[in-house]
Amino acid sequence: MYNDLSPPFNCTKFKIKNCHMKKIYILIIIFCISKGKVHSQITRGNFLVGGNAMYYYNRNSFDNLRSSTFQLTPNAGYFFWDKIAAGLKINTVFQKQSNPLGTGPGDINTNSLMIGPFIRYYFFPNEKPLNLLVEANYLYGTYKTSGYYNINDGRKNNYSFLFGPVFYFNSSVGMELTLGYFNNNDISTNTSNYTIALGLGLQIHLIK
Repeated sequence: MYNDLSPPFNCTKFKIKNCHMKKIYILIIIFCISKGKVHSQITRGNFLVGGNAMYYYNRNSFDNLRSSTFQLTPNAGYFFWDKIAAGLKINTVFQKQSNPLGTGPGDINTNSLMIGPFIRYYFFPNEKPLNLLVEANYLYGTYKTSGYYNINDGRKNNYSFLFGPVFYFNSSVGMELTLGYFNNNDISTNTSNYTIALGLGLQIHLIK
């Protein structure tokens, strides 16, 4: 059964050998042209609001199965201690997958929604215009698949670890470039896979 979990999920039972991710990276080094000293608001009592958007294109060399996926992941958190924030993430996924049998009228469409906690740590003090973060999160939710044959709704979970730099434009806005490990589990079909992927995100730091 060819069900989706969530990006960077590709829920075939075959191991994906080639995964091509198409992303647009913008403003990675803009902080270099900023004037004055930039301070990030990563101290206790402040809020964190932001998220990321990703597009994936996957191709399985075993059976030429193709899929395109769009993922949107907003988050909101709170700095309980200096440099340590925790909160909630919501993950929404829209995927279109080619007919795995190579016959029939159409594609398989999968929509999913997941929610769960995250915690992140910033390595440098808030005086720095460039910081490094590490994050761990866990998501749980459901997916619904429709296409050339009927597939029941399913449940899934995911845990991931992210690491990467943060470039601050000013005291409130930062751009994140992260490298992540994602472990994806389809509870309904008892299948799982893992993916390593790059991500680009925007975070806004709000003073309490």
